[in-house]
Amino acid sequence: MEGCAGEANPGIRKPIPAAPDSSVTFRGAAANIVYIDWDNDLVVVVRWIGEGLPEFIAKVLGAIQAPSPTENGAHRS
Repeated sequence: MEGCAGEANPGIRKPIPAAPDSSVTFRGAAANIVYIDWDNDLVVVVRWIGEGLPEFIAKVLGAIQAPSPTENGAHRS
């Protein structure tokens, strides 16, 4: 398990800048990565993403936080 930045671990660099401090990642064999984010109720499992994990998680978080078209006043037919 990778450490998380935050109050409990003040000296640890935050590996995924877009992620909340409460999130954690687990790295396994064959480049498997499990990202758990309790604040956003997410479990994300990826393989072979390399150094692209921070960008990918930022996109996932952006997608779930973006308002839907109906929330912006637009109506779907």
